Amino acid sequence: MCYMWANGLLDYTDDGQYAPAAPLSRGTLADAVGQLTGQSAAVEELLAAMGGFDPAASITREELVVLLYRCTQALGGDVSVGEDTNILSYADAAQVSESAMAAMQWACGAGVISGKDGALDPAGSATRAEVAAMLMRFCQFVL
Repeated sequence: MCYMWANGLLDYTDDGQYAPAAPLSRGTLADAVGQLTGQSAAVEELLAAMGGFDPAASITREELVVLLYRCTQALGGDVSVGEDTNILSYADAAQVSESAMAAMQWACGAGVISGKDGALDPAGSATRAEVAAMLMRFCQFVL
């Protein structure tokens, strides 16, 4: 999480806490990914397409992966690593939405996401710590 704060991508919560276990809001995520990619308006549009853009709403791990996948595509990045990535070793791979399967395979293959106790937890809310880790890996391995 320090990487995100040091680079001005994530801030403290409104009550001045790190709150690593708290869910991250879509508004905070839009700001962070917009800063990383230089595409703030496009990021908000992508989030709106995934269930509306309510800045206060939290985001799931699957939605975060789809957002980063689409940002990578929009920036002309290579998402082909996911084509050969098998995610069936994760206990809950069948819970990944059909529309998010390519994005989840890409994220696993690119090292952007790792499992949580042998699971992907696609429907779980992405915590601030999880988002920080995924964004740091996105910066390292993708951008």
